[in-house]
Amino acid sequence: MTVRLMKAVAHDFSMTGAASLAVAALLLAGTAQAATPAACAAPAAPPPLPPDLVAAAARPHPWPTFCGIPAIPHDIRPATAWKGDVVGLRETGQALVRASDESTFTLNGTDAFAAEARREAAPPPQITSPEGDTEAFVNSAKARATPPPRPR
Repeated sequence: MTVRLMKAVAHDFSMTGAASLAVAALLLAGTAQAATPAACAAPAAPPPLPPDLVAAAARPHPWPTFCGIPAIPHDIRPATAWKGDVVGLRETGQALVRASDESTFTLNGTDAFAAEARREAAPPPQITSPEGDTEAFVNSAKARATPPPRPR
């Protein structure tokens, strides 16, 4: 009996019908909200323009002529020079890629390289300062580090 009741309810109720009912309700709610007077109110008037701007716009201006077009500049590089530089840059990039290919270097034989680098590297100079200099520095720093006088 329960199965028959479930099938009977399923026949009367469908998800397609429920979805279309929900869409219709949303459309009606949106239309009702759009019809409110606050949404249709006229926009505020723009602020007035400055009088000197209005006067400049009212004055007649000369029409532009073809004589007003500036001459072609001659102090710029021609397109062939740009092309040459671009081609040269691309060739340099390809040469760099070829030079840094995986087959051009290995990590074998690094012991000889490290030994040579150690031989060329000079050790840092020895820090030697007599003890008296350090004590004199500490004493002068303590003498300079006096607290400021008390405010009165």
